[in-house]
Amino acid sequence: HLPVVRRPLREESYMDVIRSGAILGRSALRDPALASELWRCSRPPFTYPARAYAVRGLSQLAAGDKRVIGWLTSLLQDPDERVVLGVVSSLGRTEDERALPGLEALRDRTQNSRVKTYCEEAIARIRQGSEPPKRRSTKRGSPALVAA
Repeated sequence: HLPVVRRPLREESYMDVIRSGAILGRSALRDPALASELWRCSRPPFTYPARAYAVRGLSQLAAGDKRVIGWLTSLLQDPDERVVLGVVSSLGRTEDERALPGLEALRDRTQNSRVKTYCEEAIARIRQGSEPPKRRSTKRGSPALVAA
């Protein structure tokens, strides 16, 4: 099936829908063997729509491939603000503490209020996800999980 999905990566179309669809399809497989190809698609010369799908696909592979957080963190330097915002959101969804230094550095150096806000939200999500759930007693005396 992979040759069928690879062919559209070379096709140009209006708003890059064919290439973006191929990347979305590859991402849906959640196959760690595809991480390198998604990484390639997340950078120029691919267009923004294709890159956005590749970034989302990479974030879904972060738990299974140690390289992904580093790859995504390097995209925080991208000149396209839309890519940066997508990467920040994706890093937050991974809830991986390895992303914190890059997100904190971007938050501290940027003058862009949107980027700063996205970074703060992603950092909060990662920190919240890394904390163990709090327990409280129910009326019957058995412990219950409480959302933080």
